[in-house]
Amino acid sequence: MTPREARTVFPQLRGCGANWIELGEYADLRQATTAGIASEHPFCREFLLPIAADAQRALVLFPADDLLDKHLRSEIPWITRAAVREILNLIDEHMAHEHSTDA
Repeated sequence: MTPREARTVFPQLRGCGANWIELGEYADLRQATTAGIASEHPFCREFLLPIAADAQRALVLFPADDLLDKHLRSEIPWITRAAVREILNLIDEHMAHEHSTDA
C-alpha cells in the first residue's frame, strides 16, 4: 500500500493519531485515547465508529506487525497491532460503560 492509499483507506485512524497520540500531551497511548474519547462524549457513536472501523480494517488487512510497518508506518507512525487493539478495547470499554443503556 502506498502512502497515498494509506491516507485514503485509513483517514480516521490516521487522524486520531495526529490529534491524540502524536501531540505528546499525554504520557501514553491509553491516556491519549481516553482523553480523545472523553472530548467527544456524548457524540461517541458518530465519532468512534469510523475510528473503530479503520482500526479493525488495519488488523484484518495486515495480520502482522511487520506488514503494518511496511504498509502504514509512514503515515501512521505509532501503529502496531497492540496499539490498534488497545484503541479498540478502549472504545469498547467506553461504549459499554457509558452507553449500554442508550436507545
